[in-house]
Amino acid sequence: MSIDNQLNICIFRLSAMGDVILLVQAVRNLLDNNPNATITVVTRPAFQVFFGKDDRLHFHDVALHSKHKGIIGLHKLYKELKEKDFDYFLDMHDVLRSQVVRSFFKIFRTKVFVIDKDRKTKEAIVSKKLPLTKQKHSIERYQDVINKTGLKTAHHYRFILNRKQLNKSEQITTIGIAPFAAHKSKEWGEINFESLLSTLSARRNTEILLFGGGDREIAILEKWENQFEQVKSVAGKYKLAEELDLMSTCNCFIAMDSGNMHMASLVGVPTISLWFSTHPNLGFSPWGNAAYCIQPSEKDAPCRPVSVYGKIKTAKQKECVDKSRALITPEIVLKKIKEILKET
Repeated sequence: MSIDNQLNICIFRLSAMGDVILLVQAVRNLLDNNPNATITVVTRPAFQVFFGKDDRLHFHDVALHSKHKGIIGLHKLYKELKEKDFDYFLDMHDVLRSQVVRSFFKIFRTKVFVIDKDRKTKEAIVSKKLPLTKQKHSIERYQDVINKTGLKTAHHYRFILNRKQLNKSEQITTIGIAPFAAHKSKEWGEINFESLLSTLSARRNTEILLFGGGDREIAILEKWENQFEQVKSVAGKYKLAEELDLMSTCNCFIAMDSGNMHMASLVGVPTISLWFSTHPNLGFSPWGNAAYCIQPSEKDAPCRPVSVYGKIKTAKQKECVDKSRALITPEIVLKKIKEILKET
């Protein structure tokens, strides 16, 4: 079919949250540069809030633990999608579930395009079989899939999700902090954050919002709320959309290599990210905030990265992570905060 005609496109990406947030950039890029395209994103219902609204953007809910569970469930998902008569199926996940669904589309002659994650190169870098070099960003890999169809994407594109404007005094500086990640090897640690909070809470006209989730994280954040002045935990108190609203009020945000890092970047907040076991050069840096990544130098910690996603397996890897944490002091983070806030 000629791309001059209306095109109906299915984009498949179920998880993880950070990767879906990065997909937003490619989806909005496609919409902005191809007025003849209509998109249906197949993802988890909770993630739809990240994409914003557009008349040509639709979603198809996935229930992996009920009606779409297993091969039979995935075939049911395919039959639901088939009714939408897609011209292209873009597999932005390339895992077993997406491979099953795309195989059904291939059988019935729908054009299928698949992301190249280049997993082997990333693993070779981590295992030190290859030197550390900058890999394609995940967003660029998503855009490569789109470009294979003949559709257009713009270079240096950035979509910022506009959120509900909350009332806030212009005299107050708001600093958001998300100290946790899916893997502990990506976290800076409680002692470091307590030192940072001690300094930040002493600032005039400053509020610090703490983000997290789950019983363990909520307990730690509430402890800090009680321990330090001007510190408020918002963990477990708001829906995801409301957390995005709160993030958008921040003057700067501090996060690990995590979903919260990508959320803060998505709403346009200057976002400081801290890196220990993982490395931004592997393709997962916060879009638009690469300048604010904090990590040990290659000279000081040549053992990094020890993981692509944060899972570590050996004592040697843990030793590298511990050394990397020690190299990033609260003073280093404070200096970056002052840089963003344009303070001397």
